Amino acid sequence: MSGGVSIDDTILELLPVGVFVCDAEGVIQRFNQKAAEIWGRAPDVGHKSERFCGAYRAWRADGTQLTLEDMPVAEVLRTGAVVRNLEVQIEQPNGTRLWVLIHVEPIRSKTGQVLGAINTFQDITSRKVTEQRLQESEELLRKVIDNTPECVKIVSQDGTLLQMNPAGLRMIGAESAEQALGAHVSALIAPEHLDHWLEKHAQVCQGNGCSWEFDIIGLRGTRRHMETTAVRLSMPNGETAQLAVTRDITERKKYETALRERERHFRELLEALPTAVYTTDAAGRVTFYNEAAAEFWGFRPEVGKTEWCGSWRLYWPDGTPLAHEDCPMAIAVKENRVIRGMEAVAERPDGTRIPFIPYPTPLHDSSGRLIGAVNMLIDISPHKAAAARQKLLIDELNHRVKNTLATVQSLAIQCFRGTLASDPGQRFMGRLLALSKAHDVLTQENWESASLQEVVMTAAKALGDTGLGQLTIEGPDLRVSPRMALSLSMTIHELSTNATKYGALSSPAGKVTIVWQVEQDGEGRRHLFWRWTEQGGPPVRPPARKGFGTRLLEWGVAHELKADASLAYGLEGVTYTLRAPL
Repeated sequence: MSGGVSIDDTILELLPVGVFVCDAEGVIQRFNQKAAEIWGRAPDVGHKSERFCGAYRAWRADGTQLTLEDMPVAEVLRTGAVVRNLEVQIEQPNGTRLWVLIHVEPIRSKTGQVLGAINTFQDITSRKVTEQRLQESEELLRKVIDNTPECVKIVSQDGTLLQMNPAGLRMIGAESAEQALGAHVSALIAPEHLDHWLEKHAQVCQGNGCSWEFDIIGLRGTRRHMETTAVRLSMPNGETAQLAVTRDITERKKYETALRERERHFRELLEALPTAVYTTDAAGRVTFYNEAAAEFWGFRPEVGKTEWCGSWRLYWPDGTPLAHEDCPMAIAVKENRVIRGMEAVAERPDGTRIPFIPYPTPLHDSSGRLIGAVNMLIDISPHKAAAARQKLLIDELNHRVKNTLATVQSLAIQCFRGTLASDPGQRFMGRLLALSKAHDVLTQENWESASLQEVVMTAAKALGDTGLGQLTIEGPDLRVSPRMALSLSMTIHELSTNATKYGALSSPAGKVTIVWQVEQDGEGRRHLFWRWTEQGGPPVRPPARKGFGTRLLEWGVAHELKADASLAYGLEGVTYTLRAPL
């Protein structure tokens, strides 16, 4: 080398790093093959244009491009100072960029004069890429922690708050990290929760991760309820700390408290009911029952195990055994539908049987998913007993009415002795018989209502087969009140009697038509329109005087039923119309 610098090329090639040597003017005098690989070219040794570096272009770590005069070698030659561990980015002729770590030392004479410089450099591109990725990962992690809505914090083993993200600072009411970091957690934990918090903190620092709840009192005095999940963290200095994620559950706790209060109120309400009520889950397991249900069943079934119903045994109303898995509650849950109108019998362990009506109703969550059912059991024993007593009373009343009618009939026979075959006697006995037949129809229906068609047919049967053959009946079958049934029975009897003696039924060619229909007025009220029409009989004319039958048809029935009644004597025969409210 010019200027007295001599380096053995063999030694340079043995080095695992790039090396080049330049003279005092920076002209490259020697370089090894590793340097050429890093540069991507082989410079012209000793040429004045090859100064300070063999790279095509170079940049500082901050991205500033280096000129020849700014090259590290140039600086060393000017100052004589060593340049160590300098990171520089270089570019090869093909555009590839590499990161290199540079170490430059001056070459001096025995008198200390700078004769040149030796530059060793190595490719650290992989390391820089790794560092950049690590830095990006750290930046991403920092952003995640800084933007998470939950508090992320690090607490030292002695309870000092070391780190806290912005969400945590907001939770404690701190405007900056300086207001909170470095302080002991006792300044934030509610006094009554501090001992428990420190106990859990010690467990975490021992390696036992856990979760717990506590209250904090923020820097502004606001109290919040928190839930934290913490694990042990080994710090870079070797000390142990707590890494925790803490969330504010104040509103959730308020909701849970309100929910528990509603559940308590609901349970108190169910317990206060005098009616048996119980619930099951979607699998049919009993989850709750009130005291009334326990009294109804005669024992206390095991919650969570007993299925479908707490009854000891079940039966259908006819006494047939009813399996629990086939009971109304089971049907309601299995088919996910409300069950109404069923009746069953529950047997207690002591053998007592109670007839009841169940009201099972499926329960669903907010998404509509079946979660169970609620059932109410109505003990109908009193109703059954009352119905039995009522039937007994009605039967007794009917028996007494029949006895009364028989007594009246007996009195009539005595009063009409010798004249029973007369017209007044026959009329009276006929009316009495019509009344008795109407009573029979109503007795069969417990005097609640009667079929209009059955009332008409029963009254018409008094005409005999011949009369019935001349009778046409048309109209819908509907239920009428006992009062209307009695009135229409008497009406048909009077009309039939007159028709048989004087009207259409007195002639084989005569015809009688009974028709009715339901009409509705402008106010939506229903009315019965009923008509008796005679045809084909002898000419009729109004009676010279109005007897009991006529007064009954024109005034009595109208008054009894609050109806409009009309009796007409036309050339074709008698017509009677009745319009009564239903």
